[in-house]
Amino acid sequence: MAGRKKIPNELKKIRGTDQPCRMDNENNFDTIQDIEQITNANQLKVLKSKRAKDIFKQKANQLMQLKLLTELDLEQLAVYANNMDMIFKCIQELKKGHFKEIHDENGYLLRYIENPYLKMYRDLLTVTNKMAGDFGFNPISRNKFTIEPPKEKDNPFKEFI
Repeated sequence: MAGRKKIPNELKKIRGTDQPCRMDNENNFDTIQDIEQITNANQLKVLKSKRAKDIFKQKANQLMQLKLLTELDLEQLAVYANNMDMIFKCIQELKKGHFKEIHDENGYLLRYIENPYLKMYRDLLTVTNKMAGDFGFNPISRNKFTIEPPKEKDNPFKEFI
């Protein structure tokens, strides 16, 4: 079937485009309700470092609270977490300096070369910022998701206060 991918009904409700003519009668995706479902998933095997796993779990929790995370998003979120981990590694390497001096055998300075982590940092930053926008992690992209504030629970002591 050609055309756009279907948008889940839950996402339509959050965005405010849940008109009856646009809603599907079938359940497209099951949202993940518990982080334990993710920690046992195979997607965490691609996350090699502890920092990448922590980023993945933190962002997954944020998306689950907003009810935006589905099974289909796990791979993309794992790629985002790996990219963020690599960005932090690049920042650590860039603290050593942006340029490296090249000397000849007599000790004379021949030239400077750019730190290779600087190019990697620039490339990863553009890709990761685009991915962050897809998930709504930056302020501008968050505007496309209209999220209802949490409803107050009935408090029996509210009358006394």
